Amino acid sequence: MKGIATDNPLLIEQAEAEAELTRLERAHARTQAQLRWSMEASQREITETSRLIAQAESAFSRRTDTRGEASTAVVQGEPITRRAEAETRLRTVLAGLLGRGSSDGRPVAVGGLGAASPSPPPTGATTAARR
Repeated sequence: MKGIATDNPLLIEQAEAEAELTRLERAHARTQAQLRWSMEASQREITETSRLIAQAESAFSRRTDTRGEASTAVVQGEPITRRAEAETRLRTVLAGLLGRGSSDGRPVAVGGLGAASPSPPPTGATTAARR
């Protein structure tokens, strides 16, 4: 350091100021990189959350009230309005399916709650396996 060699306090102060400036510039660059990463991660989270909200809203709009007197179920095409009867029929149908399974390994629609007819099983649904 020239300041030490020349005993000039201004040169010593300049060298210290330059070192501090370099440290601050590096810290600023690190902070800027972290902020960019944080903004990108937040944007990805916003996109995913928006997708989930849209799915929930879609499911909510398709729901059917099955509380109290509005309780309905369809088991093998037959509408049933009493919960106990629907449970008994579903247990009977499911027991039969577990005993024989579906011939081609695909899911089998057996009924639905609050629906006029059963919806097709979702893609990737598990099937009643042969035991």
